Amino acid sequence: MAFVSGGLLSGIPRASQVTICSLAAGSRFVSPVLLHRSRCRAINNVRMSSELISVQECHRRKHEGSTWKHVDVRTPEEFAAGHAPDSVNIPFRLSSAAGMVPNPSFLGTVKERFSENDSLMLSCASGRRSAAAAAELLQAGFTNLADVEGGWGAWTADQALPKI
Repeated sequence: MAFVSGGLLSGIPRASQVTICSLAAGSRFVSPVLLHRSRCRAINNVRMSSELISVQECHRRKHEGSTWKHVDVRTPEEFAAGHAPDSVNIPFRLSSAAGMVPNPSFLGTVKERFSENDSLMLSCASGRRSAAAAAELLQAGFTNLADVEGGWGAWTADQALPKI
């Protein structure tokens, strides 16, 4: 896996360069790095970030007998307006008069419902909140996370996927 401190990764199309993360402070690389689609798979056998999956892969994992669980991190209002079947709503941010604000009970609610070893697929409206939620969960010790690329927008664009 290639690590680059800033800039684009040579030879990897811009569209597949999907995330910026920081490596642990004892690592050789302490500045933010841009990584390929593998999203920091592992460093010294410690998973540093989530896997990026398509909405179709999310649906397949939920319905082919796997242990993956789908967590929708959109607001309750967004979730009520439509969501994927078998998904659980735990908002990462909440709507307020001042705009979107962090949900202070997000991490506690996730820890109440799931163990750090559960396989969780995170989705939101477009992918930004789910990526931020995955980063927070990784920092809290969750080890098996997948970020659903494109979120609800990509899910609704696929006519073959079920919706509620």
